[in-house]
Amino acid sequence: MKFFRNIIISIVLISNLSAFTFDELESGYSFQKILYWAQDNNVPLCVDSYMLIPNGFKWSALKNKEKYRTFHYYDIIFNKKARIDLYFTAKSNELYKLKIRWNPSQELKETIISVLNKKYNSGTVAFGASLGENLTSRFKEWHPDKDTLLSLKSGMVGIHLTYTDLTYSDSEYKEKKKKKIDMIVKDASKF
Repeated sequence: MKFFRNIIISIVLISNLSAFTFDELESGYSFQKILYWAQDNNVPLCVDSYMLIPNGFKWSALKNKEKYRTFHYYDIIFNKKARIDLYFTAKSNELYKLKIRWNPSQELKETIISVLNKKYNSGTVAFGASLGENLTSRFKEWHPDKDTLLSLKSGMVGIHLTYTDLTYSDSEYKEKKKKKIDMIVKDASKF
């Protein structure tokens, strides 16, 4: 009996694993859990429209946080300043996407690609630059598992590495599409 209970507990724990992990953050974390993490670690988490860069955690940087689904903070990654954007689902308010942004740097791009290639194999080029690397962006993707997509976009505007939990992303897309259709139906009646 105890053996079967342990198996059931293991299945439940395995089914709740997150698709991606970055630093101490995992997809599926609630906003509240990330808020506690930021406060405990003095992470300068801000609402997306906050223009100042706080030195540490400040409640004033999270003013009207209920209205936002995207938050950000800054950190040093590979000895370069990076902005980390956190995206939360509309209904459950859980982390489903994380984007890291750096200023353009060929050396940094090569370092990131090298690290990700070693960890997740070589990845695939999703879209190559057609007019030269300085004029358009380059995309590279890695699929560590069926529920996770890592995409790297680099070009004149910088380097963007995005972690996406595809299980949440798909439901977010469907929810946005439904809202758009509902809005069209509602507004079409005005004409």
